[in-house]
Amino acid sequence: MSETPIDRSLVAHFSILEDPRCPTKRRHLLSDMVVIAVAGMLCGADSWTEIAWFSEAKQEWLEQFLALPNGIPSHDTYWARVRAAGPVTTNRSSSGSNSVSRSATTRTS
Repeated sequence: MSETPIDRSLVAHFSILEDPRCPTKRRHLLSDMVVIAVAGMLCGADSWTEIAWFSEAKQEWLEQFLALPNGIPSHDTYWARVRAAGPVTTNRSSSGSNSVSRSATTRTS
């Protein structure tokens, strides 16, 4: 009996994210932006500017598995996306595990 293969890639994992942005203002796929940000951070990027530098340097590699319909997002695009998502806080539970939650003041833009 053959099993259906499971796609465990970052691209597949983040492709299910719901994009709250206005459809006419979506130049870059949210899943592409998240995968680039994760890859950049894993490679040592500490800011949106460094993530943009990473993605420009690795554009040819990223194009092998990301759609990138309008090229590489700029650092300003990342910053605006995070700012629009609203504040995020990290909480430590009594068991010592961390959790991330949105503030009650989260905007929907």
